[in-house]
Amino acid sequence: MVPTPTPEPTKTPTTEPTEAPVEGAIEWHDKAMEAGRWLNSDFYRTAFSEKERASIAETLVRNADNPEYGTEGGNDTRDKVFLLSIEEATTYFDSDPDAWEPARREK
Repeated sequence: MVPTPTPEPTKTPTTEPTEAPVEGAIEWHDKAMEAGRWLNSDFYRTAFSEKERASIAETLVRNADNPEYGTEGGNDTRDKVFLLSIEEATTYFDSDPDAWEPARREK
């Protein structure tokens, strides 16, 4: 009897590889996609109650290219839980360690 091959999982925008202009970008993309899947599955189910999950809207996340390193951002995704973009992080957080509160500087 010939074993039946296991079907490949359906690919979503978050699992498609991207071509990248710099070495190591594919590995980065794969790790980022793993994190996104974890955030929107295990973390989402355990961090929020059923009532809280009902109020969390799905958001179109635009995955822009990294302007500093030239790596491609990859496909845009629809997620309920996601990390800040580079633009948001640099807009909302001061990157100057001297501006951080004293307790964080001492760590």
